[in-house]
Amino acid sequence: MLTYFSKILITLMPIGILLGCTTQTPDDEKYGKIEGGFPRLVDVPERPTPPDHGFIAKKLNDLEHDRLDAQRQADKNLALIKK
Repeated sequence: MLTYFSKILITLMPIGILLGCTTQTPDDEKYGKIEGGFPRLVDVPERPTPPDHGFIAKKLNDLEHDRLDAQRQADKNLALIKK
């Protein structure tokens, strides 16, 4: 019984694929999802300039100081808990 079903399925599968490929999409469905309002090239903002090396070095230095300060605060809080 199962072999007959599989034979029928194997026979009908290519027919279903071919029928699915040959159906024509109506014209109103082909272009119905495309709408206007696309940005023009002059509306696109310019690419921002990357920060210079001095700015990056200052930020890294500030972050390192913040990390050390947080570590000191964590050590201080841990010492208070252990008391």
